[in-house]
Amino acid sequence: MISIGIQFLFARINARMIQESAYSLDLRLAEAITASFEALPDLIKEHMGGDFEPQNPIAAIIAQAMAKKLNPALEVTEVKRGLDGKFSTGEN
Repeated sequence: MISIGIQFLFARINARMIQESAYSLDLRLAEAITASFEALPDLIKEHMGGDFEPQNPIAAIIAQAMAKKLNPALEVTEVKRGLDGKFSTGEN
């Protein structure tokens, strides 16, 4: 009976230690992620040679035209069935 009580006590102590460790890890990860996102613009400027320049409107128009050329709009033609159950072209 005493053995079960001691095991239960150790289980509670371990559970509390794990809970506190997980909370501490969560806080440290949140701080690290926040710091890395705050430093991101400076890293971009440092490694990419400055700020990004705005998009050229002419290049945007050309890119949009190319996208339309590569993915044309689909044309749907409805094909009806005749009285005999066969598909007809609508000329009958």
